[in-house]
Amino acid sequence: MEVHLTPGVMVSGRIGLIRRIDTGEQSIGDFKSKERAQADAVTRDQLHIFVAG
Repeated sequence: MEVHLTPGVMVSGRIGLIRRIDTGEQSIGDFKSKERAQADAVTRDQLHIFVAG
């Protein structure tokens, strides 16, 4: 995934999981190499960027 946030600012990364949930919507997830690899707020922001991508 790659998203240009503003001129000169680009974020690229890999989405760990995209799945369809019971409501028919899609859910995006990310896997870390170890438990609590980063703060929950950082993970939430990361997933929001994934959605934008």
